[in-house]
Amino acid sequence: MRSAEAVPSARTGAREAEVDVEPTAIAEAERQATRDFLADHPAAELPCDDRGNPVA
Repeated sequence: MRSAEAVPSARTGAREAEVDVEPTAIAEAERQATRDFLADHPAAELPCDDRGNPVA
């Protein structure tokens, strides 16, 4: 992960910080969201398969 860089904003022209998010951070957030959902709804199943496709 590289440090934040100041890049020009297309909207305002002002310099804004660019933040890189590693794929592992996204996977960890997904894991935590699933864990929290299942903790609050233990009898429920997720409404999608492991690829995010809705199940009937």
